[in-house]
Amino acid sequence: MKRFALLMIVVSAIFFFITACSSTEYMVRYSDEKRAPLDSLTKVSFIYGPELPIIPENTELVAVMQTNTNSDCKVDDAVAALENAARELGADLVFVKKYENKIVSRGFYAGGIYVSRMEECQVLTADLLATK
Repeated sequence: MKRFALLMIVVSAIFFFITACSSTEYMVRYSDEKRAPLDSLTKVSFIYGPELPIIPENTELVAVMQTNTNSDCKVDDAVAALENAARELGADLVFVKKYENKIVSRGFYAGGIYVSRMEECQVLTADLLATK
């Protein structure tokens, strides 16, 4: 009985570790150069790569980013996260390379019982580019 309880604790810990790791936001910067953030009036343009797989000329790669599943899992939230990151890094073009639907486990405690439900989340992977 103790072995079974220990096994269940280990399996639960691994499950929570995996779901926690899958819900982080990833960003890789390609330069240490500090760019000035964009002001609120400057437009950040989006290109959906699978439909138009051509990165415009005269652009510089600033970062690559993947949105997370911690938000409300809506595509609007993922787009807003990409736009905010691009503004902070001084990038005015977001080239979305990949759009994925991921199934994420969401859980909460209700009266001492852990209740889990599966939810579909949209995750975007994009290049953040600055036009020259």
